[in-house]
Amino acid sequence: MKVDKYVRQVAESFQFDVNDTWGNENSMILQGMGLMHNYEKLGRVLDNLIKQVPYDRKYAGIASFYVMEKGETEVKDRIKGLMNCLNAQFDEENDEMALVFYTKYETKLGGREHYQDVMNRYRAASEREGVNHAYFMTAVIEGIESIDQAIYEYYDGLKRLFKTSLRELILEDELDITDKALAAFSILKACRLKVVLAEKYEKAGLDLYEQVMEDIQSKDLNKGAAMMMMAERLLH
Repeated sequence: MKVDKYVRQVAESFQFDVNDTWGNENSMILQGMGLMHNYEKLGRVLDNLIKQVPYDRKYAGIASFYVMEKGETEVKDRIKGLMNCLNAQFDEENDEMALVFYTKYETKLGGREHYQDVMNRYRAASEREGVNHAYFMTAVIEGIESIDQAIYEYYDGLKRLFKTSLRELILEDELDITDKALAAFSILKACRLKVVLAEKYEKAGLDLYEQVMEDIQSKDLNKGAAMMMMAERLLH
């Protein structure tokens, strides 16, 4: 299936009134569309969709940065409001994708003052029992792209977390189709960003991508994970 057809299909079936979490299916759908924002026709899909999302929905948080980058400056109020809400309950937040939002906020709007706290929270997340490594890698590689690389201590710290989680993922016996999509996204993006050696890992990422694409209409596949995977394949 062509990417543009899949994007439009997902946008047309988008359910606005769902459980509001940082990394739910809607969040990853919007993130995937955000990653495609340089493709004119696909970028317009995000622009149209995100404006329909209720203003206080957390799942629009990460994608809002892509809209802001395109000149929609009024979206800053949405982002600042979501950051205030996150701060109010951060110690109870267990969704690693919230850390992506936090990293982007610190880099783009927060003055990088809380990078140490960002790093501490990523490390704490990596130590939780039952970590889903495919999902965690997705959150970490998005954090790596979002952080100011000039502040090497934190950039390098996230790279180390990614590589540790990747080693754990490789040891897993079986991945479900959503985890395959997230792993494909994370590995291919890590290769593109030179976080890991493409010569060593790119084939594994591409193999996972092909496996997901063979069953892209599976009811068990998180559409947001598929969208992010497709977006990275366009960029790769």
